This record gives sequence, structure tokens and C-alpha cells, in this order.
Amino acid sequence: MIWGTAYYTSYIEMICDFLLIIGFFRKYALYLLGIDLLIVSFGHGLLEPIWDLQHVIPRAILLITILLVPGKYDRWNADALLFRRGIEKQ
Repeated sequence: MIWGTAYYTSYIEMICDFLLIIGFFRKYALYLLGIDLLIVSFGHGLLEPIWDLQHVIPRAILLITILLVPGKYDRWNADALLFRRGIEKQ
């Protein structure tokens, strides 16, 4: 189970970070990264005391900040180019 979780978190971080860089499926990538962050913080809590959150807090702050930015401010992404009709309605 540890190996499977390690592969899952590694691939999810790589794929979702790439999706965020190009701006494709932004909301889905952020939600998957949030789930990944919960799994990683649980795994870190098994190894060390949970109050040592030096890796989790900066990632969580960045993730929540990006998630709260409205989509209308993010025009330069693949979603805006491919799904113009959905962006104009926002």
C-alpha cells in the first residue's frame, strides 16, 4: 500500500502541476492536488509528529490561493482557448 500511495502521489503531483502550468482542467487539477495534499500530510504524520507542518502549510496556502482566484482573471490558459463559450459566461 505504501508503494501504491507513493506512486499515486508522485504521478498526481507531476500531472496536475503540468495541467496547472498550461492551464488545462484547472479546477480538477486543484481538487486532485488537494486530495494529494491530505494523503501526503497523513503520511508525514505517520513518520513524524503532525505539528511539524513545514512541507504542508506552504503548499496548502498556495493551493487555496489559486483555488480562490476567479476564473475570469485567468485568461491565458488552455481552457480559455478551447472552451471560449464557457469562459464568457462567467
